[in-house]
Amino acid sequence: MDSVKRATLKIHTSGDVCVGDLKGSEGKLILPSGAIYDGYFKEGLRHGNGKCTWPSGTSYEGDWDERKTIGKGKCVWPSGKSYEGDWDKGNGLEEENADGSVYRGSWKLDNRHGIGEQKYQNSDVYEAGERCGRGVYKGLTGELFDGFWLNGLTNGPGFYRFKGGNCFFGTFTDGKLVKLDKLYLATGIE
Repeated sequence: MDSVKRATLKIHTSGDVCVGDLKGSEGKLILPSGAIYDGYFKEGLRHGNGKCTWPSGTSYEGDWDERKTIGKGKCVWPSGKSYEGDWDKGNGLEEENADGSVYRGSWKLDNRHGIGEQKYQNSDVYEAGERCGRGVYKGLTGELFDGFWLNGLTNGPGFYRFKGGNCFFGTFTDGKLVKLDKLYLATGIE
């Protein structure tokens, strides 16, 4: 005779519906938001390997540590973008975009936040995260901008170096130079 394993179904006052013993084994958790987690638990928390799918279509499969994605895992967003790699306290450390660019850095609430680096398919690099606030852009052929950004455009004071070595300090508005403060030529003449 085949053995039949019966699952324990619990409905908590929080609205969580639990299938299985969530103290230290495998089970399924259905959250009030509609998210479904299927995987391992430790003392009632998602812990170990598991998969969570949210109503938005976003899914994460990989390592969990007390409800946070920590370790190795893969997240797929409804847009088709995905990140597979290391996670720290619920945040991916790297994201590869459909255009071939790669972001490595800090995250907050599934958005780039804080210090990071965006490397483009042509090998250009932007350091600092999103192009807002102070950041450094390094072009493949040697050009560099170190200064302030707003909505992805240079905005405020900054330093620009051309690939040939000429450089200048100036003020930018909406990506355009509006004031040239000082020009330095590669030949050493100012």
